[in-house]
Amino acid sequence: MSPDAGGPDGMETVAELRLSHDRFLLDNTIAAHPDLSVQLTAQAPTVDGDWMVFLTATGDGAAQLEEALREDPTVADPTALTATADHRVYRVRIVDGLRVSGVLGDLGFRVLDVTSDDGDWRYRVQGPDRTVLTAFFDYCQEVGIAFELERIYRVPGSDTPAPRSLTDGQAEALRLANEGGYFAVPREMTLGDLADELDISRQAASERLRRAVGSLLEETF
Repeated sequence: MSPDAGGPDGMETVAELRLSHDRFLLDNTIAAHPDLSVQLTAQAPTVDGDWMVFLTATGDGAAQLEEALREDPTVADPTALTATADHRVYRVRIVDGLRVSGVLGDLGFRVLDVTSDDGDWRYRVQGPDRTVLTAFFDYCQEVGIAFELERIYRVPGSDTPAPRSLTDGQAEALRLANEGGYFAVPREMTLGDLADELDISRQAASERLRRAVGSLLEETF
């Protein structure tokens, strides 16, 4: 790929992902306030080696968010920086919780936006190509993160190939995996269960599912 083929810094793919896990940072807080829009706006290290997160809450219940933050086991020391009737900006110190921004960064993705949505986190990320998104999907499966690809598109000027369609076998594998709860957290279907449903080996089921996810990641909307 030529250096000027993609978007900024050579990046060419933008993906919107819905992720959920019961050990995510601030999971209790966004679960308790599903009607609020909570946006993670920045992370910053302190001189003591801690990490601070800045977040913006918008909605009618934004004024009550501080109580939820004080009870959330993943953060401490919530401080309100700005406040209006339906808008709050807070700073909190991270003490626990599963985070994926570092994994995305290692894979070459830039996190553009992280916003709560009905108790889940929605990530908008920009990265070098669609292939590495499959690696992030694999990571999510390994650690039990529910992964839903909501949208993916090329930035202007990209010369990536046209999308591929799913084969019948790939579509069947995805349908059975989804219906059986393979992508659920906690997982309700094992890879062995899926292989039995497809009447193929575990290795073949794993490869078929991986290729199916890879094909979906190349779809544009």
